[in-house]
Amino acid sequence: MSIAAEAVVQEQLDACTARDIERFMRCRAADCRYYAFPDTLLAEGRKQVRARHVERFREPDLRGPLLQRIVLGAMVVDRERVGAAKSRWWRSTKWPMA
Repeated sequence: MSIAAEAVVQEQLDACTARDIERFMRCRAADCRYYAFPDTLLAEGRKQVRARHVERFREPDLRGPLLQRIVLGAMVVDRERVGAAKSRWWRSTKWPMA
């Protein structure tokens, strides 16, 4: 297990939960990219990634609980359910902790 990799991922999750954009962006490389699965590029570079998250962090009911974490060497995969806490979807969703 790579403690360094997991620590970075945990730091970005904590920053996101705190809605601290500066702390969140310190976890990003200058050439970072965000994709929608499987291969749709949504943002490229810190400036675009920051712009996407500034808007998202303004959502008053945004939640994103960690459901599962898998660590394999330097790779960390988090399974999260992201949405607005007051939405019908959020209230009706069961949260398996598989």
